[in-house]
Amino acid sequence: PRRAPCMLSHMPRRILTAALTCLLTATAAAPASAAVVGFFDGHAAQEAILSEMALHPTAIDVDGTTVIAYQGVGFDPYVCSYDAANDAWDGPYRVGTNLLSLDAHGAPALFRDSLGRLHALHGAHNGPLGHSVAPGTARLDSWSSLSVVDTAATYPQPLEMGGGEVLLYHRGRGYDWFERNASGECTTFSAPRAVLKADQENRWYADFRNAPDGTVHAAFVRVSVAEYEQWGFARHDVYHMRRAPDGSWAAADGTPLTLPVDRAEADAHCRILDTGSDWANEVSVKTDAAGRPLVLALTGFGAGPRAFSWRLLRWDGAAWRSSEITSADHFFDSGALRVCEDGSLEAFLVYGESDAAGGAPGDCRGRGGTIGRFTSDDEGVTW
Repeated sequence: PRRAPCMLSHMPRRILTAALTCLLTATAAAPASAAVVGFFDGHAAQEAILSEMALHPTAIDVDGTTVIAYQGVGFDPYVCSYDAANDAWDGPYRVGTNLLSLDAHGAPALFRDSLGRLHALHGAHNGPLGHSVAPGTARLDSWSSLSVVDTAATYPQPLEMGGGEVLLYHRGRGYDWFERNASGECTTFSAPRAVLKADQENRWYADFRNAPDGTVHAAFVRVSVAEYEQWGFARHDVYHMRRAPDGSWAAADGTPLTLPVDRAEADAHCRILDTGSDWANEVSVKTDAAGRPLVLALTGFGAGPRAFSWRLLRWDGAAWRSSEITSADHFFDSGALRVCEDGSLEAFLVYGESDAAGGAPGDCRGRGGTIGRFTSDDEGVTW
């Protein structure tokens, strides 16, 4: 819950179990008189959510109620809610129909409009981006479908900017990334504005987040198309840029950027870690109490113990600093960073040895393992 201190021990166990594992393998949630179970849906998709980098938010806190979105039966989008005051779950409820065919990339993302209504964007992987709306968090059992946001989109990342404005970032066909905006009831979005430009040799995976001061931060990695064809998942380097409230974009040091940012401009002004022949993945960006960006990234190459390293890249106002949090053995191990109210940091990371050995570096088999909580009280210097 939003009001709880930033300590794992204070988090309701059922939220923690559901959010961290998504191993939802039993029957539907039992009534209060029956045995307590560690899940809120017994028939969710194998990949109920995507990684922190790709698609968010998958959960929203509203006045003590946490609404969680995920993929259920047939990869259709579902929501449920947890009332912290009464320690009670509501749902799950189906939001709409997955517009894909058993494709986990269509997981839902949530946002609220100026009327407090809940919206879900779902079901897109280079295809139509579905849009559904509910009357509010008190009526999650009733959803209406709106017009698709885009006919060829992937990875929706809606950001509530205050004053009823919502900025939506998503990847489009051709691997460019776009920005749209909506306001009021948010039934429609503006025409897309290109932010990141792909080409025949380079593509991007990006994570967009908004800070309390109205700034939007983006962390992204570069895909080498040639290596992608060889390995399947070749990604390099870590980049950062930021959007001021007036809509202008710049590097962390204030260097103005011209949209859409291409490989040459990104390398010249936005690259915060040159990985060389190593790979980079699972990047996500948050801000500290001073508004400075913090970028979580997984870097390395190969497979096996310590093949990869979880790193925090932090802007100290003059330069980017890097520290290792822990090691991992798979390119697709996942993680998330949280900035606590007291200024300390929490990183929830998949680390150590995987459940099963994978094949080539780009092989998804073997991902996963132990989920650990790592903390830092010195702005990420030590963990």
